[in-house]
Amino acid sequence: MELICADHTDLLVVDITNNANRDLFDALMELPESKRPEQVAVFSESIDGQLREWRKLSPSRVHVFLKPLHMHGLLNVLRQMERQHSRADA
Repeated sequence: MELICADHTDLLVVDITNNANRDLFDALMELPESKRPEQVAVFSESIDGQLREWRKLSPSRVHVFLKPLHMHGLLNVLRQMERQHSRADA
């Protein structure tokens, strides 16, 4: 959390099968919107009600990926971010 608050964060990747990482999301929800990461990739073994609430983490865009296919989804997020940054630079 210290690193997220210290500087702009483009992408945060979290595996929430660990309960401590679920607490991280509660802390993210408490941050001012200006300190939240642009994109958040969440790896999970199942979708529950709490994940649906996290998808509303404005202005962050939250992507939920179910294991074991999560790596393909993360690659797509990275490609989208790269395209957005290259358009912004043009």
